[in-house]
Amino acid sequence: MINMTVKKPGAEVASIKKKQATSLWLLSLRRFLKHRMAVAGTVLMILIILFVIGGAFFLTEDYSNKISLVEKFKPPSAAHPFGTDGVGRDILARAIWGGQISLLIGVISVTISIAVGTVVGLVSGFFGGWIDSLLMRFTEALLSIPALVLLLLFSRSLVGITATINVLGREFSSSTIFIVLIIGLLNWMRLARIVRSLVLTLKEQEFVTAATTLGARQGRIVFQHVLPNCIAPIIVTATLGIGNAIITEAYLSFLGFGVLPPTATWGNILTGAQSQLDEVPWVWMFPGLLIILTVLAINFIGDGLRDALDPRSTK
Repeated sequence: MINMTVKKPGAEVASIKKKQATSLWLLSLRRFLKHRMAVAGTVLMILIILFVIGGAFFLTEDYSNKISLVEKFKPPSAAHPFGTDGVGRDILARAIWGGQISLLIGVISVTISIAVGTVVGLVSGFFGGWIDSLLMRFTEALLSIPALVLLLLFSRSLVGITATINVLGREFSSSTIFIVLIIGLLNWMRLARIVRSLVLTLKEQEFVTAATTLGARQGRIVFQHVLPNCIAPIIVTATLGIGNAIITEAYLSFLGFGVLPPTATWGNILTGAQSQLDEVPWVWMFPGLLIILTVLAINFIGDGLRDALDPRSTK
């Protein structure tokens, strides 16, 4: 007996699309793995994450905040591998717990900026007209103001805030939330312009025209046809934005406008050495080195992703 099965055309097309998508991601992965600096950056980033997460199992947060004026400004030793700060706190422990907050600030603030920038770019580019004009004029107005001025203007209001909040058993300065929001809401403008320019090109493509002709709703066209083709620059921008957010938090903290105690970050650890940079180099050297290595690793990963996700790349 002959068994005859008839495949539905829709299922066959879906299978082909799935294979094509899988092939594209595999091709991007191969390109990324060929990028030596990107691979090195990935390994370095994994080591840093293991340092800030794994180290927490050996040194508690209470220990990182323990004050001992007898041991203030002690140089690196077996008891304190990174030395101590101006009130005798162990810098290694503070670098571990502060690193978690610095990375968290980078990830959350970039998530906010990516979400805002993507939505603004999609809406502006796809709908055009007065919506495009209004959103782009607002975006350009924010871009015309130096970012540092805006950051200092908004963060200046945090100086008097000393309240703390408890999240999952950890105590945070409330300034942490405000810093995340400030950095996130002041770094979406360039991504919005990038996404808008892509959408202006994509909405003239045949697949968008075909979807419109078939009666697809605008929301479906935007999120199922246009947005997936903007993923590559969004991923690259997000990756590089994390490094930028970490640096921003660091120099705000160094200027006295960043995250306030008791919450430790790599940035506010540096603040303790402002008046004695030459006398106590270990206070700023280790957290500063961690910031540099983290930003370098993220930039290397971003460069690798940019090349790997470039559809015109032949490597």
